[in-house]
Amino acid sequence: MVAAGLLAVLAALMVWIGLDGTFYVSRLTVTGVTRTPPLDVANMSGLVGTHIFWVNAAEAEMTLLKANPALKSAQITCTLPANCHIAVVERTPVVAWRYGDMVTWVAADGETFSAEPTPADLKLVT
Repeated sequence: MVAAGLLAVLAALMVWIGLDGTFYVSRLTVTGVTRTPPLDVANMSGLVGTHIFWVNAAEAEMTLLKANPALKSAQITCTLPANCHIAVVERTPVVAWRYGDMVTWVAADGETFSAEPTPADLKLVT
């Protein structure tokens, strides 16, 4: 009787955790961005709408870095019930490269990424 009661409580707890919206990532805190909009970083991470027990921070970091080459590094930490924080470091462009009508920024490490409005102090190479 006691075991059946404990089993029922455990099953109810699992259903509550699985279905309650409190345990789904809906808001993320993003720090370290100056040029990239925080909402874009949150959406590119793929975490929005994910159950906290299914979050794989390392995989989300790789997804984020592949989706946006303007980001040099990303670190994601999550805590219960569903609080996630993304700390990123953006690449600093050293050259703006114009080819045709397109402008691409180039970082010191050779990575290229799409340009925002190009600052006046950034060297433009055509």
